[in-house]
Amino acid sequence: MGGYGAVKEALKHPEMFQVAASLSGAFNAASPELEKEREDLRPSLAQAFGPERSETRQQNDLYALVQKADAQAIPYLYIDCGNQDDSFLEPNRKLAAILSQHKFAYEYHEFPGSHDWQYWDKRLPVVLSLVRKLLVKH
Repeated sequence: MGGYGAVKEALKHPEMFQVAASLSGAFNAASPELEKEREDLRPSLAQAFGPERSETRQQNDLYALVQKADAQAIPYLYIDCGNQDDSFLEPNRKLAAILSQHKFAYEYHEFPGSHDWQYWDKRLPVVLSLVRKLLVKH
């Protein structure tokens, strides 16, 4: 869950980052909806976040963190997701909508592909190029 983690850490510690990127992020990781959709993830999510309404889940709910964050203080966010990613396309769209509503500096893209290495291998060079470009500016 690297994409989720990258964006979450950028929201929680914006002073430490200039950019954060996510490929196929599991942005609903802390919410009970993911466990209902993906029973195979239930044990690891319960171990990471505890019971459904736990304090740990609330503290790591990405959608809630975005709504509370100061959009001007958050580093640039790059988010993309495969348009055939059955588990995480809608959570990515939801996050992009919240980012847009709150005027964050971000970009969101959907490309052909699903939640697999074939997709990430194609997208990673693009993301690394963007990160390099943004870091050189600063």
